[in-house]
Amino acid sequence: LFTRKFAENESVTRTSYKIVQKMADRGKPFTDGNFIKACMMEAANDLCPEKADLFGSISLSTSSVVRRTEELGENIELQIREKARNLLWYSLALDESTDLSSTSQLLVFIRGVNSDFQITEELASICSMHGTTTGKDIFMEVQKTL
Repeated sequence: LFTRKFAENESVTRTSYKIVQKMADRGKPFTDGNFIKACMMEAANDLCPEKADLFGSISLSTSSVVRRTEELGENIELQIREKARNLLWYSLALDESTDLSSTSQLLVFIRGVNSDFQITEELASICSMHGTTTGKDIFMEVQKTL
């Protein structure tokens, strides 16, 4: 009984993360979690009423979606840092442009190769730069990223 309940809880949590990842991939607002859950509950009640409680336990409140999105972002950042740590050679590519609100956006990409000759190219950082964007300002932002 305990093992089955644990497996159900693990599945519910994993499902919540998968839904939040799909929301983030499509740029959906955090508040859409409540709408998605309401739709899932309608489907569960009609298609498999015996599992409705399980669907109901999937946490998609706004605060849960925010927290899970932050956790997914932190995990991605850790993965990129780990990949970068294992690079033998690397280079940085920078792209600076100004958005509609006249704020400079600096994109920092890292490209490199590890000991297995696997090539990695990742967006390392997006920095909003207020004020000037001199070479020194850009250098300081890049230093913060590394």
